[in-house]
Order: sequence, then C-alpha cells, then structure tokens
Amino acid sequence: MNMQHRRCQTRAFPRRTQRFIFLAVLSIAVIDDFHRLSPSKFCASGLKLTSLGSKGGVLNVDTDTNTNGAESSHSHDNSEQSTRSSTTDRSTYGVDCSFPTHRNSINLNGNCPFDGVERQKNYDDFMEKCRESLHPLQYLCDESERSRIETNLIQPARIKNYTELGFQKVPTPPKLHEALTKFFWANAGQTATPEKWAPTTSDITSTTAMNHWKAYSRLMDIDDAYYNQSGEHLRTIVWDETRPVLEQWAGVELSPSALYGIRVWSNHAVVPPHLDAEPLVITAVINVAETLTNPWIMEMIGHDGRAYNVTLLPGEMLLYEGASVIHGRPFPMKGIFSSNVFVHFEPIGHYLNQPYFDPDGRSPEEDLEYLYQQALSRAKVAENLDDSLKAATIQSTLHPNYIESGSLHAKRWRQTHQRAKLRITLDSAALNVHTAASSGDLEALILLEEASPGSIQKVDENGWTPLHEAIRSDQLAVIKFLLSKGLNINQRTHNGEGGSPLWWAKQYHGKDHRIVKFLQSKGAKEIPPEKEK
Repeated sequence: MNMQHRRCQTRAFPRRTQRFIFLAVLSIAVIDDFHRLSPSKFCASGLKLTSLGSKGGVLNVDTDTNTNGAESSHSHDNSEQSTRSSTTDRSTYGVDCSFPTHRNSINLNGNCPFDGVERQKNYDDFMEKCRESLHPLQYLCDESERSRIETNLIQPARIKNYTELGFQKVPTPPKLHEALTKFFWANAGQTATPEKWAPTTSDITSTTAMNHWKAYSRLMDIDDAYYNQSGEHLRTIVWDETRPVLEQWAGVELSPSALYGIRVWSNHAVVPPHLDAEPLVITAVINVAETLTNPWIMEMIGHDGRAYNVTLLPGEMLLYEGASVIHGRPFPMKGIFSSNVFVHFEPIGHYLNQPYFDPDGRSPEEDLEYLYQQALSRAKVAENLDDSLKAATIQSTLHPNYIESGSLHAKRWRQTHQRAKLRITLDSAALNVHTAASSGDLEALILLEEASPGSIQKVDENGWTPLHEAIRSDQLAVIKFLLSKGLNINQRTHNGEGGSPLWWAKQYHGKDHRIVKFLQSKGAKEIPPEKEK
C-alpha cells in the first residue's frame, strides 16, 4: 500500500467505514457519466468527504475560496448577529452581483466582489442553454426569468418578517442528523427518483429553477416503501425535531407545510436566487451528506438587503424565511453530490395578516377550519354528480385563497399542510378525521380515534371515508394506518355505487403511482362506479 493510500485510510475513519463510504458514494445515481474509482484515485482527486454517516462524525474541511470568488466560513454561531458577521469572510454585497436577482443583468457598476463581465457571461450561457434545451418553446425560459425577478422584487415587501435578518445557521439536532444520515446511507445504492424541472401550464417558473440541461437533482422520498427505513416514523422525527427549533427562532407557532424527502444534487448544479411560494414561509434546509471539492455556497439576501454567503456542512441546518429572503446557489456545485432536506412551515394565522384576507372576527384556529370547510363544500358541490364526473374535476380548492388553483404549490399544500389545533369533541371528531387524513396529520388522526373510537370508520355525505381522503391526497402513511385499523380496502363511495379506493387511486394518480402499487399489493380490487360498468 502506498503512502497516499494509507493517509486516506487513516485520515478520519476506520477501514470498514471507509469501504462502506466508497461503495455507497460511488454507486449512488446522481450523474450519468459515473464511474467507479479506486481508493488511490479517489484520494488523488482531491474530493473531501464531509459526512461519514456513522459515529465518525464530520470531517474537518479547511476554509476554501469558491471557484467563483465567494469565500466561506464554517462557524457554528447561534445568534443572528454572529450569523451576520461570520457566514462569509469578505464583506457583504448587494443584489445582482453573483446572478441577476432584481433585474435581468449583472450589476457592473456596483461594489461587487466578483468579475461582473465573467458573471454576465455565465448568466448569458445559462439562458442560452435553457433556450436550446426547450426549443421550440425557448420563450418559456425568458418568461420563467421574468416571473422569478418580478417575484423577487415584489413579494418581500408584502410578507410579514418574523426575524431581524431572516436566516440563521445552527447545528442539526443529533437525533435528526443520525436518522437522516442512516436513511441516506442505507439507500445510497438505490436509484433516486429524477425530479422534473420542465415547465407546466400552471407553473413555468420551474423552467429556470435550476440548470436542468446540465445538471439535475434526484429525490429520495422518505415515505416511499422502496427505500429502507422509510415511512411515517422518519417523517415524524423530521417534523418533531425541526419545529421547536424554528418556533424558538421565529417566535411563532408553526404548522407544517411541506416535506418532500432528501434532494440529491449532481455536479455543476446551479440554483438561481429565488423566493418560495407563500405556504413555505419558515424553512429549515438540512445538509445530510456531500462529497465536494469546494463548499457549495448558499447565497442569502437578508432583510437588510445585503447578500451573505453561507457554507452549510453535514450536521448543520440553515433556518430562513423562504418567502421573504431571496436565496439560491448561484455558483456551480463542484464535486460528486450534495444532499439536503427542505422542511417548510407556515406560521399559524400567517395569511390573516395579509391584505387580501378578511378574518371576519374569527380566531386563527377558527378561521383555518372555517376556510377549510368553505373550500370543502365548494369542492364537493358535485355531491349529486356521478363519480366519473367528479373524477374529472380538478381538486384544487382545498387550500388558502392566496395559492393559485391547480398549481404545484396548491397540490403540495393540500397534501401536507396540517390544520391548526382543533378542538376534539365527539361531535366534530368524524369531521376532523377526514381533515386529518387529507392533510396527512397522522398524529392528529390517532388522537381523534382515541378520543372518539370508531370515528375513522365514518363516512361523509358522499360516502367518503378517511381512507378515500388519504388516497386522494397521496398520504401513504395514513393509508397504512387506516388499513391496520380495519378499514375496508374495497369500500365504495356513494352508498356502495361509487368507485373503490383502488379505482380512485388510479383516477387521481395514474396506474403506476406508489399508492396504486401499494393497494394492489394488499389485494385491493378495482371497482368502477355503477355507471361505468
């Protein structure tokens, strides 16, 4: 064994762990042209393993200067003031320096720490490659950029701020870091699901959400039974470990908005500075594991209007107000992969403070339920219609009125957003189990069933059980729980004349969806409505 190989082995972890890391990292499907490397070639490449996924902890990484000129720091400060001063070694700078943010070109006249001509050239190449990849729909690239820049200009001014600066870096809670790294490395050899960034009729902004023509991201869904150690237990850990940290930081009570899984970015990935849609108000991005030649800088435009470069290592997470703090990764990732989890929350009653909503004297808790019931009644106005017509209706009304109907954000809000804390009474339990099942609030569903045994068996006016609601909203963990409690896997809607759960699953999600496959594995029957026989 040569000395270079020996130094690599003894740097920070034992031989068995090293072998596991090599096999796991080098087999993960994050780039098309991936080839196995020998240990000696791996050491010679200069790549820095920044997460072990074991008791070894985190390797020390020297402070590097990003290849684009952005310096970084690895401070673990726990206050906003220290975050402000230590996230970057160079002085902060304004917008439009690293990537067009408030206008469609780089600021060449301001006090920017980058080569403006070079940055403009990079952006021009970004746009040209986008247009080439979408030809003959290349105009969508420009429409997407127009939308991104317009949102960056307008949205922050009308969103309530909850902290002074808008972001803060903190250590990831140990229990959460251990659970996520264990899940990640247990599934590192599996092929993660490619994310689709092509534009849709309801959301063109994904067109330039990243440079998907050169790099791409894959998603490891923590609810997908395909992955080891997946399911509601891991999802519960993520919610429970992040919420108190974010609530203490933001000073408000939070309700979960969205949690998708572990996103694995490939080499050369660029994420333009952007804002999240309004349900995604308070967010934690958790660095799970990465193998990079240089830290992948996160650029945050704080509430003070200045840009900060933040380096996030495995074992750290960044808290930020995603709907009002412009954030992105404008410098290309250099390395094999980087994996993050994004956990989104919305302050309870947040939209009551917005100019487009009239609370009409109700409390936040009352209003959330009132809004849900009003939307529910509109969505089920087709009570007297047959199931085949209902299946053709876009289920897009079960969300706050500030979310565009039919959009991706509407679907995700409807699937994952928990209702505010609701009073549990015998009279309201049957109503609330449908709400909990639809929103994926398994904890609330369990509490409601304990408070009113048998409530999960009840049906609404259309003959829908909580099982049907969970299927419609793609809540696999809830479906598993309800079936374990004895709900009929073949129970039909509309007094036994409507479709079965499997039929509904195919109508909403398609024949290859995970819900469909799960129901089929449990012996479910596809029974169409009477009219369709």
